[in-house]
Amino acid sequence: MIILPHRINVEISKRIVCSHQFSKMTDVQNSKPEVHGDSQIDIESNHQTAGNDTENSSSQHPSSSHAGPSNTTEQLTLANLSGKARRALIRKEKYKELKRKNKGLTSNPNPGYSIFSETEYYFENGLRKVYPYFYAFSTFVKGRWFKRTLCDIFTTEFSLAKEYDVETLVKEGHITVNGRAVSLDYKIKQGDIVENNIHRHENPVTGERIEVIEDNKDLIVVNKPSSIPCHPCGGYRYNSMIFILGKELGYANLRTAYRLDRLTSGVLFFTKNEAATRKYIDDITNRNVEKVYVCRVEGEFPEGEVVCEQPIAKVSSKLGIMRCGEDGKPSKTTFTRLSFNGKTSVVQCKPHTGRTHQIRVHLQYLGFPIVNDPCYNSLCFGPEKGKGGNYQLTDEQIHKLKEQEHNKEMWTVKGDNLDYPKRIQELRKEEKGKDSEDLNDVSQDPEPDSKRTKLDSDVKSDTASVESFTSDCDVPSSVQTHGEQRLTMDGKPQPPFQWEKWFPSESCPQCKKQYLDPKPSQLRLYLHALSYKGPDWHYQTSMPRWAEPDWEDDTDT
Repeated sequence: MIILPHRINVEISKRIVCSHQFSKMTDVQNSKPEVHGDSQIDIESNHQTAGNDTENSSSQHPSSSHAGPSNTTEQLTLANLSGKARRALIRKEKYKELKRKNKGLTSNPNPGYSIFSETEYYFENGLRKVYPYFYAFSTFVKGRWFKRTLCDIFTTEFSLAKEYDVETLVKEGHITVNGRAVSLDYKIKQGDIVENNIHRHENPVTGERIEVIEDNKDLIVVNKPSSIPCHPCGGYRYNSMIFILGKELGYANLRTAYRLDRLTSGVLFFTKNEAATRKYIDDITNRNVEKVYVCRVEGEFPEGEVVCEQPIAKVSSKLGIMRCGEDGKPSKTTFTRLSFNGKTSVVQCKPHTGRTHQIRVHLQYLGFPIVNDPCYNSLCFGPEKGKGGNYQLTDEQIHKLKEQEHNKEMWTVKGDNLDYPKRIQELRKEEKGKDSEDLNDVSQDPEPDSKRTKLDSDVKSDTASVESFTSDCDVPSSVQTHGEQRLTMDGKPQPPFQWEKWFPSESCPQCKKQYLDPKPSQLRLYLHALSYKGPDWHYQTSMPRWAEPDWEDDTDT
């Protein structure tokens, strides 16, 4: 994560949040919590590929602290590269140097703070939610962005433009290039790094407890619930498996050997060291792993073995939508019907390749889409829902229809957030009180440090007690009353929403609105990774309830 320098005219709420987060980091430093696995380095840049592990291990060596080639051998290697490879290497080193200068994380085994201290979880209406927090997005520019303005890029390729005025964000320096504010007419160049500093709100996910199947020195295996992504992406960061395991079980720098779709449930494991990462990735890439999924599809699926070998192509990079087509990549999936209840069928799926949404796209092509698939069981792919590759629409038309459908389903605004003005007023009073205390401290005769420290701590203790009492009174009785108590992964009771931990921002339009919680149907997909079996390892889960032969759907539609 890249931390941008503070600006002079910063919002009152942002100052309070930053101060609060710094205090939490200080508390972590004093308590020195136990952390499992590798040191707490930037997990978001390390969990995606195993190649990054080598880079991180070399960067911790004293001799590799300088960016770029530093000796004759490295210079000769650079000179021997082709022009394209040389430019790619230079961009990579430039990016690493900028990250090294600006990021707030460290490879120190005991850094004194944790990336997991930026915010906290709370649970409400069966959902896991995250208190909003400030965060700087950072990305290396893509080839299609060259010679385009920031306003053009963010308006066409990011959902940010739906909530924020991109032009204002650029003018005020919230969106920067290479760590510096730029003009509205600045054209993106090769090698630029774009950063966007916003008040981040994350989408809620299911609040059910996550089952741990295996936990040893090399990896941790879980039964991933539907709705939780494997790693940070889009509107999910703390509400991703990587962060949940890090915050609740203390595992830092976990690595992914493979990924499951956000809505797909089932077997998922994360490795804890480089050797294990290489082993499992090699098993998967060499196709030495037998993967078994189960799903529930519409209609009566044919008996016997059904093989689909249709190539899979991309419809939209922005929405991540795929389709079958001759211009796609080779793909193969074997299907076998397990049961039929008169309306829907339970089907066993064995993917032989690992394309994005492969099982879902192949089932759509066969004319038996997954019952509750929000993406591929849709008329946006044509009157026949893409059966037999008969879409009757262009990729651009499908993208437009899916985008409209997606916006209608998600982030439904209930109305204005009536608690927002009240909380902002409280934060202003707290900030004003702190400023007055600072002025009084300067104008009055100095007191002994020990006495002043004790008085300040007594006042803070009393204030905290009052706020805690008030918070308890403000929590609805339905939340306070616990029937069957639900627990987090570390065995603690799921915490409810706490007023004093909510820090809205005056510049954030999302803080001013109240959103409806997603429906259960929006958090569940009847596709489950049942088993992953390698040459010398095997992990599996029990069959999900919806895969029982006589099961009938009783959720909302």
